[in-house]
Amino acid sequence: MRVLYGDRSGEDLPAGLSETVTDALRLAYRAVSKTRKAKTEVSLSLVTAEEIHALNMEYRQVDRATDVLSFAARESVSFRSKALRYAPLPLGDIVICPKTAKAQAAEYGHSLTREMAFLAVHGLLHLLGYNHETPEEEKRMFNLQEKILEQAGINR
Repeated sequence: MRVLYGDRSGEDLPAGLSETVTDALRLAYRAVSKTRKAKTEVSLSLVTAEEIHALNMEYRQVDRATDVLSFAARESVSFRSKALRYAPLPLGDIVICPKTAKAQAAEYGHSLTREMAFLAVHGLLHLLGYNHETPEEEKRMFNLQEKILEQAGINR
């Protein structure tokens, strides 16, 4: 999986953060994908609190900043496309607000790197069809996130 990474947050972030988050995303994709050999890509954008607030308002009608948003490239993903021989299939966009992630990391008592990896994996799982609208879905998704982060060596 190819990760297109962009940071326009203006936040001071730990060295090696982009590599750690990219590795966690790739591990998450391999953990849940039934078609691991398909060429795919995901966009990961780090943005300001104001920008994610505007996106949250525009797309979810929620008038506040949030930590992570996911925007699927397609309603359903077809890995059988012959086009995959030539170009990666875009899964979608993950948008994270590092300012919110910093506050959450402090609140939960773990590193910013861990929080950013958690949010990125959370966003990717949404792109791959996971949700947490019911208690059962939430338990399944959050357990999977923790398992992936543990496998990546990103612990609390």
